[in-house]
Amino acid sequence: MQRSIIQRTISTDGEFRPDLLTTGDMSQLDNWMNSDGMSIYIDWIPDQLNEENAMEYFSKYGNVASVRFVTKGRKTSAYVNFHSWYYDTNYCIHKDIRSIATAFPGYHSLSIYLHVDKNHKVLRKFDLKCRVNRTVRKAAKDPIQQLEEQVNELQKQILILKRGEK
Repeated sequence: MQRSIIQRTISTDGEFRPDLLTTGDMSQLDNWMNSDGMSIYIDWIPDQLNEENAMEYFSKYGNVASVRFVTKGRKTSAYVNFHSWYYDTNYCIHKDIRSIATAFPGYHSLSIYLHVDKNHKVLRKFDLKCRVNRTVRKAAKDPIQQLEEQVNELQKQILILKRGEK
């Protein structure tokens, strides 16, 4: 199967609105699969899963932007954010991503095999319980754009200060 990255443009009417999922608006799942806020929440992360192998594992579904681990007590969960999904030659999103969307509000399990010994000889299967991340991730700004905005803001403040000195 050939993979390609396809950027889909969604109108403001097609914006992912996670709050509407709780009201039963299931059209939001399609918006999630085609939005800029594409993110998966993983309920539990095994100790053997680190950022590097998480990025490697999830890169088969799309262009991974980031993986963020959150630990509360003894439980670690994760958010996997994507720049874009991969589509096959028929422009179909990966079946596991569709399954995560259609399982909402429940979870869809994805299996991952990780080394559980120091010698990296023993593999163990873990099931990751994944669901749609209802927290919309804001797209990161370009660092150069951020610096230009800061410079412009500082220039405005300098002008204000100079006017006050006269």
